[in-house]
Amino acid sequence: AGGNDQARLYDSVGDDWFYGKSTESWLSGTGFCNVAWGFDRVDAYANAGGNDRARLYDSAGDDSFYGKATESWLSGDGFSNVAWGFDRVDGYASGGYDQAKFYDSAGNDLFYGDYVTSSLTGTGFANYSHGFDRIDAFARAGGTDRAKITGVLAADSVFGRDSYLDWVNHHLELFDFITATAADGQSPHADVVDIDYVFDMLGTWI
Repeated sequence: AGGNDQARLYDSVGDDWFYGKSTESWLSGTGFCNVAWGFDRVDAYANAGGNDRARLYDSAGDDSFYGKATESWLSGDGFSNVAWGFDRVDGYASGGYDQAKFYDSAGNDLFYGDYVTSSLTGTGFANYSHGFDRIDAFARAGGTDRAKITGVLAADSVFGRDSYLDWVNHHLELFDFITATAADGQSPHADVVDIDYVFDMLGTWI
């Protein structure tokens, strides 16, 4: 009826699913399903065991997805859904101007990006974004981190300086190795000089 209302949902020892939406969220597994309607914030915890996955969905407005090694969340006007300790988290964007930010772990991690889907994965975690307007990925925590962008079209260019690389709506920062792959039959342009990482191009470039 009012106030700042919060819900906490806990997993079982089996394989469980958390679904986070702007108006309702639920966590379900074998023999149970717990639903939270209209809460300002919902936290789901995957601590008990099993292979647990979360799917977080945007609203019609401008929303933000954050993917980290231990927790991920998607938030917007009037809602915030947080997934703690899940083996895989997928964030989905369908309306508004939506942004996704990925953060690495202290181990060796891999970022992958194309025109629709991006991901950052490492030991014990995997975070994916689908359909976001802007993607930022940061490799600040340590380890040897690699990034791969694929399907680059001739109409788009890759720009890199110092510790970062920009491509269309992607911004990558502090990765140790970055590989860019041109789409079949395409010859994109790369302006990548004076960089602090190892850069490799696959396919035909100009």
